Amino acid sequence: MMTIARQYGFSDWRIIYDTPENESFRKLRTNPHCLLPGDKVHIPDKDKYRKTAQTNKKHKYVLKNRKNYLSVRLVDRKLNPLADIPYNISFFDDGNKDAITTEENQTTDSDGFIQKKIPAKTTKAVVSYFPYKNQPSLVRYLTLKLSELDPVDEESGKRERMRQLGFPVERTVASDMNRYSGQINNISERFSLAGSKDVEDFLENPNL
Repeated sequence: MMTIARQYGFSDWRIIYDTPENESFRKLRTNPHCLLPGDKVHIPDKDKYRKTAQTNKKHKYVLKNRKNYLSVRLVDRKLNPLADIPYNISFFDDGNKDAITTEENQTTDSDGFIQKKIPAKTTKAVVSYFPYKNQPSLVRYLTLKLSELDPVDEESGKRERMRQLGFPVERTVASDMNRYSGQINNISERFSLAGSKDVEDFLENPNL
């Protein structure tokens, strides 16, 4: 929704998402940032704002944009949080190989989280982090493509979230259904989940 709002000149994606004409869409896509091709979204008219001002004088106008944030949790292979480790993060857009902005010498919080404001036009974030305090020169890289994750109730959305949590399955659908089902069972058993709805809720908002 953030991308759609920017395309149509809205400073806040919630204006589009919350419009009454999108009630059925909201029920279909409870996560406004995970859409699929073919989804129908109503774009409301933008309210026109006029203000009179005296000529031959300077006037200052401030556009208040809704801030959007990236929240990422770094974990080790046993899914333990990588707390208080150093990292750098860069944000990119599709049309430029140079970073929009880079923040260096950052540190994850006590639960392994990185939370940063997303600059406008961002389509990708790259995190370089140093997971081992006894090996401070060893660096790992994490590339996050923003606005490309499918909804969690779609199989493609489940697969990508499973991969991120360390339960990878192949991207092909037909050839690995046994492994896919096995990984779903592994997640259910490891985190004491019952039923497909519990698995979907966990994959959408994992509480590790």
